[in-house]
Amino acid sequence: MKFIDNMRTQAKRKKKKIVLPEADDERIIKAASILSQEKIASPILIGNEKNIKDEFLELDLDLEGISIFEPEKHPQLDEFVEIYYQKRQHKGISQEEAAETMLGRNFFGTMLVEKGIADGCLSGAATPTGDVLRP
Repeated sequence: MKFIDNMRTQAKRKKKKIVLPEADDERIIKAASILSQEKIASPILIGNEKNIKDEFLELDLDLEGISIFEPEKHPQLDEFVEIYYQKRQHKGISQEEAAETMLGRNFFGTMLVEKGIADGCLSGAATPTGDVLRP
């Protein structure tokens, strides 16, 4: 337990922004709430804002300190698509494929980290390992 307590203390001191792409999973919703309430990290959930808020209400959890990003509505989506396209065009990806790919939660979350909007991205509770590592 000393190790875990030490990790919590260090995390609270650093207060990093962590992307949780699997916001449609109840376990992730609960984890985001704990991270925020205990001031361990600032969670960023990716998904449909209304659905996520409804889930928080249903579970009687507080959304304070939690950000929700919808890839389709994010103001930097076009920029993210262009960055991804530039990185993958040599492999034959089209602009349209890049746009579709960037709507994927794990790809979008990874781009948030690359652009410095978030400090890390944690996924894999409900997503196959290959789909987590690919981005």
